[in-house]
Amino acid sequence: MPFYLSLQLFYFTRKGDTINTMRNRFSILLALLLGALVMTSCGDVSILNPADTESHTLEVKSVSQGGTLNLGEPLVISVSSPSEEEVPTHLDIKLVGEDGSVVASQSVDDPEIDSDITIEFPGLETGRYKIEFTLYGEESVLLEKELTFFYTTGSYFIHGIESFPPVNPPGSNVLLKVLLEVPEGSDPYIRWKQAENLLDSGLLSEGIANIFWQSPKDDGVYSISVELFPVPPQAGTDFFFQSSNIMKTELYISSSEDQQSSDSTPRESYYSLFYLQGNLADSGSGFSENELLDATEIGHLEPAVHENILGYRFSANSGFSVPRFVLPVEYEALKPFTLSLGISVDALSEGARIISMQSEGGTFAMDLYFGEDLKLAAAVTIDSQSFVSPSGFPQLQIEKRYVLSLSIQPDSESRSFTAKWYLDRIASGSSAFDGVALTGLPNGGVTVIGGEGGFSGILDEISVYFRDSDGNPSVDPSLF
Repeated sequence: MPFYLSLQLFYFTRKGDTINTMRNRFSILLALLLGALVMTSCGDVSILNPADTESHTLEVKSVSQGGTLNLGEPLVISVSSPSEEEVPTHLDIKLVGEDGSVVASQSVDDPEIDSDITIEFPGLETGRYKIEFTLYGEESVLLEKELTFFYTTGSYFIHGIESFPPVNPPGSNVLLKVLLEVPEGSDPYIRWKQAENLLDSGLLSEGIANIFWQSPKDDGVYSISVELFPVPPQAGTDFFFQSSNIMKTELYISSSEDQQSSDSTPRESYYSLFYLQGNLADSGSGFSENELLDATEIGHLEPAVHENILGYRFSANSGFSVPRFVLPVEYEALKPFTLSLGISVDALSEGARIISMQSEGGTFAMDLYFGEDLKLAAAVTIDSQSFVSPSGFPQLQIEKRYVLSLSIQPDSESRSFTAKWYLDRIASGSSAFDGVALTGLPNGGVTVIGGEGGFSGILDEISVYFRDSDGNPSVDPSLF
């Protein structure tokens, strides 16, 4: 039985008391009060440390908060009572739909204690529901509880989280990809978080299975989680609870690791260098930071991973452009270079361009494209003269990754240039052109990768080699 301590103070001061006398009386009174509190703390009831009282509990066994219940499966609950003196008399159950209306209700009289109670949902449509429980005793409400769950068909499951590239320095762009199992035709809601901070959320059809995460600027271990919900929340809102279908991973960010997995090093040997690992930045040495103007996306580029390498997927009308000529020009003369591409194609189409480069004023242009035989070729145009160099490659296999390289070696003295092709770094075809000097070229221009009339496939790197380790103009000497 609870014990109550009641104190009544009628007089604290008397007429003529001094301040010191008042303080002494207050100290004595305070000591008595504390003594009383200490004495009561030795018994069954403590004012300073009240005993915890047991309460009734209701356990939902078949589904957790934010969990899923498959069509036809019942809800199983169990009620526990702390004593026989206050036994529950009945249990009210309400099923509430997304619009707040009561979809179904049920009352259970004299619910059995510590026994499974099964609740069926005949004819219930799939969707998100809230179920409300109210447990009554003889004279009062003993317990109120609510739980949100999803009533679904089929399996919703997270198999894993992948991140690309595998090495992540501070401030880098990391592609996060969730591997899902969902019913055919469904469009579940996905929510990404870094610790408790929301990164992105949306429907599977909106591409939220893949997101880019910019790693923090400090070294460390960072927790990333992804949640899967069978249906989305109401427009303009988000779920207040955590999904029971959640997966977490830890990403290691270290400045001691090299950012790129590419072989395109050292940077000083490359006039232009696009890693295409989450951004369209040019990491080459041919331009100062002020000259490296932002690339402009054409259409929509999708990040894609092929043969464990991150890149971008290009369609026939998507790509990007950069407001500069990405080939090396010095004193108005084109210098030796090797253009290399990491590529896989989804389809072969006559005339489809991979890359198009044009100097300012249109004096010089070079296009890589698929010819009439659906094999790769290059067209070099200078002063309205056009020269075509076939690659000598066989038709590229669909969805197979290749490294394609084209070396151009100008000779201004003899007014000629040669074009040599390499497939996966092995020599394939070559062409020699006389009577043309690749000179009188301005430094400015524009370069378009893909775009309208472009190829369909994945690019994961574009590089322009132009200088050997001694700093001399050169094609890539590692090709043979």
